[in-house]
Amino acid sequence: MTPLNFDRNSDDDYEYYRGMKFRFTADGRIYWRTPMEHGIVIEVISGLEKIVKKLLKERPAGGSFRITEAREVLLKIVRGTESPEIPKFIGMAEDEIKFKSVNGGIEHNPSNLNPGDLWTGIYDGTRLSFMRGIPSPKIWWSTVEDFNVRYAIDQRSTPVPDDLLRDLYYWKPLGGRFYVTIDGHIITLIDPKQRDERHKEQFERMTNEQQQLVEVKEKTTKMFAIYIGKWNIEEMFSFKRPRRFGDPIDQKRKEYLSKLLGGDHDGDQIVSPSVVPINAEFELPPFGDIPDDKDSLVLEMVEQEINEEEE
Repeated sequence: MTPLNFDRNSDDDYEYYRGMKFRFTADGRIYWRTPMEHGIVIEVISGLEKIVKKLLKERPAGGSFRITEAREVLLKIVRGTESPEIPKFIGMAEDEIKFKSVNGGIEHNPSNLNPGDLWTGIYDGTRLSFMRGIPSPKIWWSTVEDFNVRYAIDQRSTPVPDDLLRDLYYWKPLGGRFYVTIDGHIITLIDPKQRDERHKEQFERMTNEQQQLVEVKEKTTKMFAIYIGKWNIEEMFSFKRPRRFGDPIDQKRKEYLSKLLGGDHDGDQIVSPSVVPINAEFELPPFGDIPDDKDSLVLEMVEQEINEEEE
């Protein structure tokens, strides 16, 4: 699966560089690591043997790559001596990916977690942001280079199930970030004030390796990773290209605006969809009140994940 607006058979560049970040070496070793100051390295022991051969053909000296929520393998390459690095689609990581685990220290594809439980795996994946809205939330992906450029996800093809939305709204009532792992699990960070008694009990039952992952995330963000649920994504994300200042207006919208500015046309009344009568009745989503005074990007910055996203 690839994004609906990407032609795999063409020479188009793949611009949606996202997903869990791995590193590979010239001798074929693949691993994931925390920010360098924490010094934790977790090796991949199986599942990417075919992929690493393709990666080494593109970059024999090794480097980093990403695997998306749909198991697309993406690598940044340089085309031309003065060209910037651009993402390239390498292939699909179809086999189960297993990490080196000491005494059960990595549980990255769990089957026994409930919504709100502490996350037992690596906190990494495709980073998305959301903000509550009517009738559905706004969900988007932002590049690391510019968090102000938002690629909205077309939810007609990939809607978030209601039960997952309810749990996201419960833990993130104002919106914010969440991750989708390579196995489709939704995870997010919560403030220590949101903890409950089960979190303490779960932490005490964890292995030393799992506790280390919790500790690293708390040191970096002052927050804790929890599990929301599994998103069985049947159709790949379709990204809406962000509008930039100076882009032409859609022809239908241009005609509509022209009619509005032209006043009354043969008695036809033109009412903007943004105009709501004072006595209009409408229903809020079944998840409670919607905050209108804060933008989720502000909340994202509080999570302080930007510093650890890239070297």
